[in-house]
Amino acid sequence: MKKIKKAHLYWMTFSFSIIFILGIMFVYHIYPLGKDFFFPGDLASQYMPFIQEFKQLIQDPTQWLYSFHNGLGSGMLSLISYYIASPLNFLLLFLKENQLLGGVLFLIALKLILASLTMSYYLITQKKMQSFSTPLLSICYSFCGFSALYFYNTLWMDVLIWLPLIIAGLERYITENKKGLYQWSLFFLLLSNYYMAWMVCLFIFFYFFYYRMKTTHQSLKEVIIKDYRLFFSFLFHSVLLVLLLSWLYLPTIVSMLSTGKGNFEFQSLIEPLTQTKWYGWAGFGFGMSNYEMRLSHIPSFYFGLLPLALSLTSLFTRHQTRKLDIGFFFLLLACVVLTPLAMVFQLFQETAGFPFRSTYLIVFFLIGILCEGIQDQRLEKRKVQFTLLAMAVFFSGLYLFRDHLDATQPYLAQGLISSVILCGIWFLLCSLSLRSLFFVFIFGSLIEVWGQSVMTLQDIPMVTQKDMQTFCRTYQKALPKENDYLTRIDNTWVDEKKFGLELTGYNNGMWFNYRGTSAYTSTLSTENLQLAKSLGLYSWNERRISYFGSTPLTDTLLAVNHRLVQKGQAITTQRLKNDNGAFVLTKDISLNKKDAITNQNQIATALFQASVFDAVTIQKQKITDSSNQTEIQAQKDGLLYIELPPIAVSESRQYHVFRNGKEIPLPLEICNTTLIPCGNIRQGEKIQIRIDSKENTHLKEVKFATFNVNRWKQKIDSVPKQKVKINHLTLTTSLQGRKKGEIALLSVLYDKDWQATINGKKVIPKESELGLMELPLEKGKNEITLHYVPKLFYFGVILSSFAVVIEGICLYYNKKNKHRD
Repeated sequence: MKKIKKAHLYWMTFSFSIIFILGIMFVYHIYPLGKDFFFPGDLASQYMPFIQEFKQLIQDPTQWLYSFHNGLGSGMLSLISYYIASPLNFLLLFLKENQLLGGVLFLIALKLILASLTMSYYLITQKKMQSFSTPLLSICYSFCGFSALYFYNTLWMDVLIWLPLIIAGLERYITENKKGLYQWSLFFLLLSNYYMAWMVCLFIFFYFFYYRMKTTHQSLKEVIIKDYRLFFSFLFHSVLLVLLLSWLYLPTIVSMLSTGKGNFEFQSLIEPLTQTKWYGWAGFGFGMSNYEMRLSHIPSFYFGLLPLALSLTSLFTRHQTRKLDIGFFFLLLACVVLTPLAMVFQLFQETAGFPFRSTYLIVFFLIGILCEGIQDQRLEKRKVQFTLLAMAVFFSGLYLFRDHLDATQPYLAQGLISSVILCGIWFLLCSLSLRSLFFVFIFGSLIEVWGQSVMTLQDIPMVTQKDMQTFCRTYQKALPKENDYLTRIDNTWVDEKKFGLELTGYNNGMWFNYRGTSAYTSTLSTENLQLAKSLGLYSWNERRISYFGSTPLTDTLLAVNHRLVQKGQAITTQRLKNDNGAFVLTKDISLNKKDAITNQNQIATALFQASVFDAVTIQKQKITDSSNQTEIQAQKDGLLYIELPPIAVSESRQYHVFRNGKEIPLPLEICNTTLIPCGNIRQGEKIQIRIDSKENTHLKEVKFATFNVNRWKQKIDSVPKQKVKINHLTLTTSLQGRKKGEIALLSVLYDKDWQATINGKKVIPKESELGLMELPLEKGKNEITLHYVPKLFYFGVILSSFAVVIEGICLYYNKKNKHRD
């Protein structure tokens, strides 16, 4: 077959990618071919706010280390490393706020195009593919099932760009001792996202031995014995790249270990052995990668049914390295579906549903095997037809068990039927002449992969620029001007859906640049989570906390000075007059981890020797399989609260609360331990409370109490308290100690990197059971100063500088040796 010029192949890859993307935009009327923009799940609730925060970080570099916009306050380096460190994000810095939706859309398209181009580069330079197959296979790679499920998680898309370059560089490193491409591409991936970089690092570790055995025809033992110098050189320079990013990685690692994801039990590696359900193998088929099915976490290996058939034919057809290729393929497959290996690839994280986020590695490997089959001419028609027939039987077998499928049955069933039909079509087309078959292969596969990409966007939430601008303008107009003192804003009761947006508002503090009370991020600290659970604030899982469930005590304790209130599309601000962030405790706080009402009474006792919640009298109570109906009578005037126990998360398992037959509106789907505000109640007043849920066992654990507002106001005024001033990474306040042994409680989450002085003397901050920071007070005036000093960051800078020196020495001697040669 005549070779096509490299430049022409790159242009073809670029053009096909553009046509693919424009075709999708045309079907769904997406900007610039329509008025809609992608606005699904994590893109709306996480990445858009984080990108806005990224723009703020550039303007104020001190916030790179710590920000009060992140939940109740947190170090920022772990969030930067996980979400926004990609160099491509710098392109968004030049955009105005009303251009950000289009900018994110452009960024997604750019990453898909770049992934296609880098794959073309790998196929051309390493697989010597200079035919029409090159742009086709590059498109199959960049628009594979992984992209279909995670394209809106823009932070993970960088791995598709850098993986082909890393492997191309590694192969040159092994065969030609040229390290440049490998080092630069791996460095940029390590910088872009440590999570995906971890998977690729494990992959290239295995790939080193695989490729060396493949090219030298040696056994694993011979490679280890004879090529140990090459291996240690590869390992040394790889580790050196990680050391270059020590300034980012050291704080990130320690920070992530202090999150909910840092809780790891060895037993979880073996129970169960695999979390892939039997129908998970449908992930090889057509139609399995769409937005509605993303939470089913079916491992999506899709990159086209005919390319898959050709890859498998090439893999299992007799050739010199067949055993090695098959062994490596099953090793990669095991690393996806077997829990012990998969959890290692997932950085030992126990995540809901166990997402299979390393499937792109198998797609990359199979495309490489397919190219070798084309080059070696081992793709005979009959063998390809046999593979297609076997695939059709496989998908048919899965379909026969459709009665055992879960809630996604319609999508799975339709996808399996489509896969069988497509295998049949490709089987029949294989009878064409070779020339005709080649063009059918090229254009037919492109249409199939494009069709899968179109199906990906089925049911995906969209938003218009007008709706977004209306919401942003209304929200910003309602926000009070931020001052230099530690105060926070509660946005719990803002309903973005009334503006046509699928938003949760968890990260609005970062989006609109204010100190908030909620957060949704994988880097959420245990202190944030601990405080929320202790106070009865809503937390769905280890990644999300909300300020729903607040009381006058929590408002004061956390310096929540303003609350956003919404009526229709109008948002106004309610001032709460809680601008103090430091309090004097008479004694240390002791908490009951399972009882928020008791905890708040304990806090009040530590503040002013009195409780704030009063018990109620239960007159009648009836508990059925789905509801708790209780008649209560108040013993004191106050605000009625219900403390709900946790239940499993699902659409059918959430709480609905009614007061005297009228449902109480809840801003979130409550399914965890939370205090539910039920309005005012007078002493002696009787009311009917009904709580609906599918979890009968938990309905018996519901607690009722009234918050005594009058007692709270009277007592809290007697507590010494003071404002906390913020000056970049320094906090200052002043408290009057009434007697020795009193404790300062600050509205600041404990972090070991806060260094404190009182009246110029260094003191060691202590973490309260609540998760807030405590300091010992002296009798009399206490001038308190806190400095945020991330010691690991500065130590990482030293390590990174050391790595730069070592790399410079290596480069010097390499050049010197080349000159001698």
